[in-house]
Amino acid sequence: MINNNAPRPLRVGVVGMGWFGRTHLDAWSSVRGATVVAVCDRDPAAMADVGDAPQEAFHSDAGSGGRRPIPAGVARYEKLQDMLAAGVDLVDVVTTESEHEWCIRTALEAGADVVVEKPIALDPAAAHELVELARARDRHLYVAQVLRFDPRYIALSEMVAGSTLRHLSFARTFQSVAHQVYGRTHPVLNAAVHDIDIAVWLVGRAPERVSAYGSHLLGHEHPDCIDLVLEWGPLRAVIQNSWHLASTCPFGFTFDATIQAAEGTWTLRSEPVIHAWTTAQASAPEMWLWPRYGGARQGALVSELQHITDCVADGRDSDRVPLSQVLDVMETCHAAITALSSGQPQTLTKAMP
Repeated sequence: MINNNAPRPLRVGVVGMGWFGRTHLDAWSSVRGATVVAVCDRDPAAMADVGDAPQEAFHSDAGSGGRRPIPAGVARYEKLQDMLAAGVDLVDVVTTESEHEWCIRTALEAGADVVVEKPIALDPAAAHELVELARARDRHLYVAQVLRFDPRYIALSEMVAGSTLRHLSFARTFQSVAHQVYGRTHPVLNAAVHDIDIAVWLVGRAPERVSAYGSHLLGHEHPDCIDLVLEWGPLRAVIQNSWHLASTCPFGFTFDATIQAAEGTWTLRSEPVIHAWTTAQASAPEMWLWPRYGGARQGALVSELQHITDCVADGRDSDRVPLSQVLDVMETCHAAITALSSGQPQTLTKAMP
């Protein structure tokens, strides 16, 4: 029997048809209560159903299987304003980082709710303005921080909850080719931001002081080795990012986290759960963040988009990634970038509640 009273699915428009935009598009098909009705990219070639993305060179472990076609019936637009005029409830912004602010502002002013891949903007002032705009327009703004939806990090956060934290350490390594792609903006904003976010999540607030050290071994504009020290009084978090992982590694990046507290020590490592050796190659498929198996996208990204869909349906902000902590993370990132350029530790002012 057809239930004519069932709520209609949330109409989603995805902006940005690069590698991760395509991954988002694929993930939305696994989300209940939402359907993608439109995609948008100012480059028509990005919306073609054939082609390669540079990320495939170091994200082949994600199971994307190359560029997946845009589903039939999904409208294609080159201008965000045209997509908004056609009618969408939620705009999913997966563009390059420098375009986030404009896309968010345009969508909110048109009356749509917005989810944006981290970072929300390139500087704290813009982030504060966007949060205030969402409140003024009575719209909801969500910032995607996929690690908060990774079962490994969820379990870690629950295990350490209530502990007297003593020291946090995070290390993340990427293949050098990734720096050629993600070096389009400062790596603090598109890489270290992950571990900064986890540190803020576990501690519950922004640090009081940030020190930073960087190296430019690849000769690029932005550093390819970063060491950050976040301080909350005597508690410190050490965050290390580098782009020198051997290209023979069967996955695009590695990471580990160690949380030390008065009550115990917890360690999380990115060890593959599946190793595959064939006559062609050795591989280790990524099985947690956005893997594809069983004919559909799975993992933390799907859980994240499902959470946001449920929040929009309920008319509420996210309690998993509260905007107060989004602003704390932005303040911390800005302090880290300033410390890297100046060589001087930075003291943070409290982010807006």
